[in-house]
Amino acid sequence: MLDLLLKHPDKIPPWQPASCELRALRQWSESRRMLVGLLAQSPIEMTASAADEGCNAMGEVTLKDT
Repeated sequence: MLDLLLKHPDKIPPWQPASCELRALRQWSESRRMLVGLLAQSPIEMTASAADEGCNAMGEVTLKDT
């Protein structure tokens, strides 16, 4: 990479900051990614929580023998 920078600086365009629209799109994408992650994680956590509380797959509470 350094070799490319030193020998061919004309091949690499100068850095330009992102436009307002691009920054807004990136922020929206990151927010959506986080929301999808939370939604995907929730059923797993709910299933684990239900199992801990003694619920079966249909949501019915079962009594544990202790």
